[in-house]
Amino acid sequence: MPLARFLDHAGIVLLLGGIAGYGILLAAGLIGRWYLPYPVSGFWLLVTGMPAAGVAIMFLRARENRIVFEDGDEE
Repeated sequence: MPLARFLDHAGIVLLLGGIAGYGILLAAGLIGRWYLPYPVSGFWLLVTGMPAAGVAIMFLRARENRIVFEDGDEE
């Protein structure tokens, strides 16, 4: 699978997967009174970093996917 094709879907997968993971951890903490202990709490950084990475990938890919008209104007 070429990298460009992977990056086409990676941004949205990271964004939605991270938001879903954050929602699950938040719900587990609020409903079940279950919280991750300190050494494992680095997992929160991973879960909350996933949407940020997804937005970053989509931002970087937007420049490559822009529309350039014949007279040089961009959309």
